[in-house]
Amino acid sequence: MTDEVDFGEVMHKFYAGRQYGVRGPRYDDITWMEVEPKPSVEELTAKWETIKDQVALRKVAEARSMPGRYPSRDDMIVALWEKVVENRPEMANELQARREQIKQDYPKP
Repeated sequence: MTDEVDFGEVMHKFYAGRQYGVRGPRYDDITWMEVEPKPSVEELTAKWETIKDQVALRKVAEARSMPGRYPSRDDMIVALWEKVVENRPEMANELQARREQIKQDYPKP
C-alpha cells in the first residue's frame, strides 16, 4: 500500500455521522458541510497514521476472501479430514497450493 493518505477512509472512521462528501482521493475532493471548520490536511494525515496499517490488512483480507479465491473453512476441514483420517492427501495438497498462491498474489503489508 502506498504512503498516500486515504482521505475517504479517514473521514469514514473519524467523522461518521457528520455532514461531508468525498468525491475523489485528494483533500480538495472532500466537501465539508458542518458549521465548524473542515479538518486540516495535517489533522487527517495524523489520523491516517493511526489507521493505515489496519486499513491495509483489511484490504488484503477482502482481496483474499473474494468468492473463488481463498478456500472456505469447510473446504479446508474436509481436506484435512480426508488427509488425516482417510489417508487421501490430494485435496489438502491442492488447497494448500491454492492458499500459498493467494498469499503470494495478495501479500500482507
